[in-house]
Amino acid sequence: MMLNWVERKIRLQGRIVFLLLIVGLSQAVKSQTYFFDNYSVDKGLANTKVYAILQDKNHQVWLGTPGGVSLFDGNNFENFTTESGLAENGVRTIYKDSKDMIWFGHTGGGISRFDGKKFEWVKNDSIKKDISSFCENKDGQLWVTSVGSGATLILNPHDAIGKLKYKKFKGLSDLVFGSLRTHDNKIYFIIDGGGRVKVFNDQTKNFDNASFDGFTNYFQVTSMYEDKDYNLWFGTYHGGLYKYIKNEKKCKVYDIRDGLSSNWITSIVQDGNSNIWVGTMGGITKIDGEKLRIFNSKNGLSTDNIYCVISDAEGNLLIGTASQGLSIFKGESFISYADPKMFPSLHIWSIL
Repeated sequence: MMLNWVERKIRLQGRIVFLLLIVGLSQAVKSQTYFFDNYSVDKGLANTKVYAILQDKNHQVWLGTPGGVSLFDGNNFENFTTESGLAENGVRTIYKDSKDMIWFGHTGGGISRFDGKKFEWVKNDSIKKDISSFCENKDGQLWVTSVGSGATLILNPHDAIGKLKYKKFKGLSDLVFGSLRTHDNKIYFIIDGGGRVKVFNDQTKNFDNASFDGFTNYFQVTSMYEDKDYNLWFGTYHGGLYKYIKNEKKCKVYDIRDGLSSNWITSIVQDGNSNIWVGTMGGITKIDGEKLRIFNSKNGLSTDNIYCVISDAEGNLLIGTASQGLSIFKGESFISYADPKMFPSLHIWSIL
């Protein structure tokens, strides 16, 4: 039966409205913007570059910068330098040990320690290059790695500065870019060369090659992380992200074709909801199961160049950037404005 002209017009109008809705929704998705709090030198931060972030037991946030250390209480910054007792030069890495002592690794090989009351300069003439990481072993000893001076073990890290004892190890590399202690008390080290990761052998006191099925043997590893399921994650320089799935004993690879924001990975962390956040030199990627979402300068992030990412005690994401200081992402939530000083009435009838 032929439709009359009224029915045709109604059908046509319905299709037009439907198409307009689809176009409108697609534009809304493309233009979705996220909100990040941003803190830089104008708000008291020591420097626009934030190399490292750590939250202590009191929920205060320590930030390593080229200008020293900044302590953030959520509202204000307190800055510390050599005048406060720190070693010379900027702070590249920050670590809290099992006794809540905070360690700072500096550009040029300096080491500082904070015992909760004061900063102390830990002087060791054998370490002369940038400190890249700290890692405490099961015996309470502290590994110190450097990009140029290899790995050193502090045998008694909680004793007085003048009584500290050091052990230098050979057989690793002079260029050590990071370290990680896993749930089974193994200590992994990132060294120079494509896909080169070493693990310390407690029995032989040597460093063995760490082997993972499907792992890169070409791209330089830049970061390591162990998630709650004991899977290992490895970031690389221009080679994307590798997830070693423990139960399957093989690697899964993520790159920009899968939705990764960049193949240059700088930081990896897991939040309280088991999402993996990946800091890159192209923004941040959130991995939620099989879903990847990008946060970058196009949708709210202050810059695409990210040095470090951590998840704090409140579930916020703290982001150290290469040029815009500290950014904080509090998630996708509603912000309510109900201050009587802002509105003549709290009854809002319309919005344009």
